[in-house]
Amino acid sequence: MKMEHLLPEQARAFLDSASYLEPVIQQGEEAVHFGIDNVGREFVMIASMIGDVFKLGFL
Repeated sequence: MKMEHLLPEQARAFLDSASYLEPVIQQGEEAVHFGIDNVGREFVMIASMIGDVFKLGFL
């Protein structure tokens, strides 16, 4: 799966517009979000608390 990098404000806007979100999985300094975006695609977003790095990929 190809992952694209997002800025923090892009990541927040993407998650706010998602149709469905699973509960967040916390793993140390990272959080993993799973859900369905507003056009019906399943996605995974990995957020690193160090350096505000957000990666988005579609399943």
